[in-house]
Amino acid sequence: IILHISNDHYADGGPWNSFMIGEEKNMTNETNFKTSLEFFVFGSIFIMALYHFLLYLLRREKKATLFFSIFCALISLRILLTGERFLFINTDINWILLVRLNFLTFYLSLIIFVLFIIKLFPEESIKIINKIYFTIGSIFCILIIVLSPLLLQKTLTPYQLISVMIGIYIFYILIKSVINKRDGASIFLLGYI
Repeated sequence: IILHISNDHYADGGPWNSFMIGEEKNMTNETNFKTSLEFFVFGSIFIMALYHFLLYLLRREKKATLFFSIFCALISLRILLTGERFLFINTDINWILLVRLNFLTFYLSLIIFVLFIIKLFPEESIKIINKIYFTIGSIFCILIIVLSPLLLQKTLTPYQLISVMIGIYIFYILIKSVINKRDGASIFLLGYI
């Protein structure tokens, strides 16, 4: 088997998955199963996004509901960009746009999730950490929009390190919320772990 792969526009190239050898019917069935499973998860999370957006429209003072809705919408879009890469393979959407969306759904979903946590447990968050993170996260999102695809990959490792630190910060907020006996904090912490 000879592959001719051109990679002039992106730092990470080559085949997306390992090669499989087998009967066409079996391989097609496996691909269809994986795609169906991803669409099920996509649909479930997208319905959660719509449901929480409608809840927000009914009670606009509950900003946490809006942020959770946006978070679910971003994750549902990300499902179509990763895994079986449905949008890359089955649409005519510009490839560079899809790569940018792939990065943005990761970067923005973390920002929105932090906003969600802060709205749920405002007394437990640390304002200076929030400001620093939102500034850094916004800069990364702007970089994704303006950088060439060859440079996008270079933003990933630093943002993954930031994500780990933010994950620890969210854990801190949740622990503090449990200690302060905030409504729903124990269940949220259990789900987070």
